[in-house]
Parts: sequence; C-alpha cells; structure tokens
Amino acid sequence: MNRIVSAVGLLLITFIITACGAGTNIFNNAVESVNGPGEILFGPGTFDEGITTYQSVFTENDDFLLDVTLNEPFGTSDVKFIILKSNSDGSEEFYVEWSDTVDPTWNSLVYEFQVVDRDGKFEIGDYIVRIFADGSDLVAEGTFSIS
Repeated sequence: MNRIVSAVGLLLITFIITACGAGTNIFNNAVESVNGPGEILFGPGTFDEGITTYQSVFTENDDFLLDVTLNEPFGTSDVKFIILKSNSDGSEEFYVEWSDTVDPTWNSLVYEFQVVDRDGKFEIGDYIVRIFADGSDLVAEGTFSIS
C-alpha cells in the first residue's frame, strides 16, 4: 500500500513540476509576442550625425534616414528590407525589396534609407518597411508617408 501511495505521490510531484515548466514557457512566448519586432523610426539627417528630428511624413524630394534598435543583436549578417505600400482599403501591396549586410553583433542600425539622387522618388502614399534577418525572421517594422 505504501508503494502505491509513493508512486502516486511521485507522479503528482512530476506533474506539478512539468506544469510549472510549461507555464513558464507559455509566459515567455506571451512576452515575446507582446515585445514583437523592433520599431523603425525615420527622419532627416546625415549618416555621420544621425537623425536630427524623428518624423514619419516626408515630401517626394526629401532624403531621410532609417533608425532601428532591437532588443537583441541581429544574429546574422544577412538582412532584407521590404517596403509595402498601404492602400486606402487597408490592403498592402509589394513596392520594393533589397538585401544588405550588417555586423551580426549589432542591435541597432542607422541607414541612409532614402536618397533621392540615388534612389529616385517615392510615389505619394503610405508605406510600411519591414526588416528581416536570415530572410524570414521579422526583426523590425515602421511606417512613413510621402505627401
């Protein structure tokens, strides 16, 4: 009889420990989803000086920088930028994408995002920029408008 009680007690303790561990994983996943990707900010400035004033609305003739700070380093040297144009109905359409390299230990980046003489002009509208590490891990997202 004591063996049965001991076995049931051991099973109960194992269940409690396992449940507590599972609860911790659920909590960690919830925190990660709340933190989400890093925020991309935009503004005028130079690469050497950085962004002078953060803003999200620009004209077609403005040059501007992108600034992002992540909770963790990029962890890869390969990053992909994807720009989507937001439509008035809430849908998004592909605008352009390109890849670049970063130091995998960096957790921040200042990037000459729009240089009109080099890149041409954006069409008037609202845009979403997403940065992916290793091609598929969304690490940052931000929005800007051209008026």
